[in-house]
Amino acid sequence: MSELSGWDLLEARDLQAALRVLKEEHDARPFKGTLNNLGICCLMLQQPTEAKRLFDEALTMPLPDSGTHGFAGIARWVLNEREDAVTLWCDGLKCNYRDAAGGVSLPLLLYYASVRRPDEFSREHAEQFLRTALESRRASNWPGGLGRYVLGEISEDQARAEADAGHPIVTARHLNQLEFYQGMMALEQHDTELFLAYMRNCADTHECELNKEWHLACHECATFGK
Repeated sequence: MSELSGWDLLEARDLQAALRVLKEEHDARPFKGTLNNLGICCLMLQQPTEAKRLFDEALTMPLPDSGTHGFAGIARWVLNEREDAVTLWCDGLKCNYRDAAGGVSLPLLLYYASVRRPDEFSREHAEQFLRTALESRRASNWPGGLGRYVLGEISEDQARAEADAGHPIVTARHLNQLEFYQGMMALEQHDTELFLAYMRNCADTHECELNKEWHLACHECATFGK
């Protein structure tokens, strides 16, 4: 095996090498997290069908988690299987293993769906899921602040303060998510120019490959208006 891990190679954007090493790692020790990393690599290689297959395989492995549902839905969204993506994100709300805020990440993705495809998922339902998720005692953790910002309960400055994790890389990932949803809020106001500016900034940020929103921003930059 390479001295660098598959994830190290992925972050270095040596994607073909990352794919090879991640496969070696998974063959040597089958692991759900490695399957998800393989799926992420395939998304970055613009291979969403293979990413979907990998995420679906990860879904069959214990323990059910909202993160895998999130990525499996993103692969479908990129493949224009929007209804299936929404279904997976809704199904993931039932998982016992969720994000640090107790389950805010998937309602945020459903908010994204409600902005981009309101005929397939309503803003009202997305808001309802977000408000329910924010009732958790864990919602003081990120991305709880992001949910409150999207609902208009806190200001941008407050959201930025809550995004500060005390570690530069983690904080940058949180701010990357914030920028994505600022773009969605701009699109809600029909400001496509500002929306695309946020999407480009979000997609241009490095070390955010674990952010589901980063992958959606890359997709928006490549496809919006086409």
